[in-house]
Amino acid sequence: MGSFDLLTRARPFWLSPRQVLVIPVMVAANDYASEVQKLLRAEGLHADVDLGSNTMAKKIRTGQLQNYNFIIGKCVNWSAVGVG
Repeated sequence: MGSFDLLTRARPFWLSPRQVLVIPVMVAANDYASEVQKLLRAEGLHADVDLGSNTMAKKIRTGQLQNYNFIIGKCVNWSAVGVG
């Protein structure tokens, strides 16, 4: 196994520099998504939030290409968080 193989493989969650990506479903949920990111970071996780103007599908695909272990988004009913 070459060094390139090691760099392109998915890393274990605890070793990954990109553990969690938080994606708000709509602009109104941006503050909530930022709060979720802060809570995850307070627990010692590497969490990022995507507040860009892309569609949710594009944000999810970008997160997949960047090898995030978990991508979470705020559900429309405002009472749950979906993990994908």
